[in-house]
Amino acid sequence: MRFMETKRDWEEVLSNQIWESQDDKIKHFAPFLLSYYDLPPLEKRCFLYCSVFPKDYEFERDDLIQIWMSQGYLGSDENSENKGRSCFKNLTMQSFFQDFRKDHHGSIVACKMHDILHDLAQFLTENECITMRVDEGNTQPHIAENVRHLTLLFTPDRVEFPTSMLKNQGNLHSLFMLGLHWSAFVLGLHWPGNPLRLPHQTSRPLRYLRTLNMSKCGISWLPGQLIGQLRHLRYLNLSCNFELPELPDEICDLCNLQTLRLTHCHSLKRLPEGMGKLVNLRHLYTFHCENLKGLPKGIGRLTQLRTLDTVAIPENHHEEYLSIGDLEKMNHLQFESATQIMGCENLKSLSEVEKVAGLVRRGNAFELYLEFHLIYRTDEKVSKKDDEAMILEALQPHPSLKSLAISGYRGPNLSPKWITSLDNLTRLKFWGCQFFETFPPLGRLPSLEEVDITHNSELRKIGGESMGITAITSSTTTTTSSRISSDDDDVNVTRGGGVHQFISFPKLKQLQLSIMSRWEEWEGCETTTIMPCLQVLDISRCNSLKSLPQFLKETPLKHLRIHCCKILSESFRRSGKELAHVSHFPNIQIDCKNVKMDGIWMEDAFLDA
Repeated sequence: MRFMETKRDWEEVLSNQIWESQDDKIKHFAPFLLSYYDLPPLEKRCFLYCSVFPKDYEFERDDLIQIWMSQGYLGSDENSENKGRSCFKNLTMQSFFQDFRKDHHGSIVACKMHDILHDLAQFLTENECITMRVDEGNTQPHIAENVRHLTLLFTPDRVEFPTSMLKNQGNLHSLFMLGLHWSAFVLGLHWPGNPLRLPHQTSRPLRYLRTLNMSKCGISWLPGQLIGQLRHLRYLNLSCNFELPELPDEICDLCNLQTLRLTHCHSLKRLPEGMGKLVNLRHLYTFHCENLKGLPKGIGRLTQLRTLDTVAIPENHHEEYLSIGDLEKMNHLQFESATQIMGCENLKSLSEVEKVAGLVRRGNAFELYLEFHLIYRTDEKVSKKDDEAMILEALQPHPSLKSLAISGYRGPNLSPKWITSLDNLTRLKFWGCQFFETFPPLGRLPSLEEVDITHNSELRKIGGESMGITAITSSTTTTTSSRISSDDDDVNVTRGGGVHQFISFPKLKQLQLSIMSRWEEWEGCETTTIMPCLQVLDISRCNSLKSLPQFLKETPLKHLRIHCCKILSESFRRSGKELAHVSHFPNIQIDCKNVKMDGIWMEDAFLDA
């Protein structure tokens, strides 16, 4: 209604014949149908297509746009993605979507549909879109001739693809195969039942598919004959099939393929050498395919490729793999959203490192993952790599970076000069960086909200240096810090009595520290405000830590979790002193036992079972 500009417009809504309808369903959907009828034809088609998703399904914006593209809704020119973003934005503004998830720039990246609007879309597409549950006792009739978009919901015990159900001779354009527990994958859980068994070859109704989603199906093998016959396929999603080791070569025969999603296929070791034949490929996602040795050389010939979220540096520069020089020549390629650099330890020279850093900086990525070595087991014996400090220093990201993760780094220190210049950084993770003995001055980062440090075997003390206090306090009594701001939320250094008071970690809300076997001490500074916004503190498997710092008493901490920290847990059990520091926190958990929950002390919380 907010788009109605005159009284007459409002009166036309009031006098619309839809209010007089005798059809119960139309009467139920009447106000929503008026909004739907006001949509342009493109937005109507795109909205109705969303009926293929189950209720409460969260779909990502870019993924949805690429599916719309695969159906031909957005045309086939260079502006297809922009048309899709505009369509998505308009549907969002008119409340056809809800429950928005936003990125660090405030842009919507994922959303859901309200149940009523989902019912409306299904009502309007009941002859074209079908969602069907598949289990051992399924007695559903054959798929109707005019069905174009089919979603199959599998129970955990159903492992065979229901070929016998697809007897129609129509042209299926979309096929989604989802487990009934698909929502569990949001939490990173594996396929809850047996892997889905696929037929060796396709049937007539499948040959005209344009969109095929087999993500999270638990498949460990993809039949080449089946895939090779899907010549009209434009979108293929195989993400989160954790046991899938390789793709069949026949996938390179899909000359119309525009989007290939392989994220979280952890066992995937190679992509087919003939990838260069996918001349229409625009988006390739291999994020978190940790075992991928490199990218095929042919990818360098894909002139339509827009999105490549992973750069894999091979251990040996074989001709079969895509080189850094090949990537530099792909001027149309942009690294957007999240970018992962795998195999950083394989960079052989400073010039190579600078080329990789230049590739990342030329895009708009606000999340950067730098992976040096794979982390398989926490007890794996590895050696220190002094030269990796040079590599890390040269991989300087764009200063606008919002999220940074570094894994498997084996250098002796973790303090590149550029890290304190990341004023927009909100999330930071060090995982499997075993050998650094001192923290970088992370407390000086003004926007940092989440920190996760996991698996370090050398760090013994966290003190003033990591808080950024040592570097700051020596100069703040005589000079004015450059971080002074009139906005209270951005203040890092304030004035008081002629002396500048430094605030360490001014916006930090969540802190997780785990698997740090030698970490013994954690100190603060009485004259400095530390972590004034901290709400969640999680410490696990830090058996040498003796006590918590005094400054925690001044934080608004809501959740404190301590797990498998032998000395620290024992001090809570035997001494009231340690508990007194944190007694005002509403939720405290020690070794999986709730000591205090929602402000209520639990009886016998510290008694051994």
